Amino acid sequence: MAAEKNFTSATTGTSITAAQYLVELILIKYGKWKHINTNGHFWRNLPFKTMWPHQSVLAAKLLKEYPAKAIIQAINSPKASNIFSLGNQNLIGIIESFLAKPEIVSTDVEAEPVADAEAKPRTQSFGKKGSLSRLKDLE
Repeated sequence: MAAEKNFTSATTGTSITAAQYLVELILIKYGKWKHINTNGHFWRNLPFKTMWPHQSVLAAKLLKEYPAKAIIQAINSPKASNIFSLGNQNLIGIIESFLAKPEIVSTDVEAEPVADAEAKPRTQSFGKKGSLSRLKDLE
């Protein structure tokens, strides 16, 4: 059974699953802390390329135990300002504190991760030139 894509990616604007949204949220937070560009498909570049698979597994484990809205609110809370991994034990305590307050979790407000607006998109194509593009360059 395919996971429902109820969330929208802040960097690409496409529909994504809750686990992907949580990973994107935590990696954008890490990128801001390290002053790394998080525009477009930032998870294809280092250091996010190595972090994404591990954080995806951790997000799936968290989603089995807790609702997505509680996890999102916990990640965006001031208590979690220096938490950059979904496996952090302090994050679980923050999530449980949000679950203890049902009026906070029941709100429908989602915090969208904000990508860097100053970063410029890639101007060159990715990868090698194909034979068709080489022929067009000859003209």
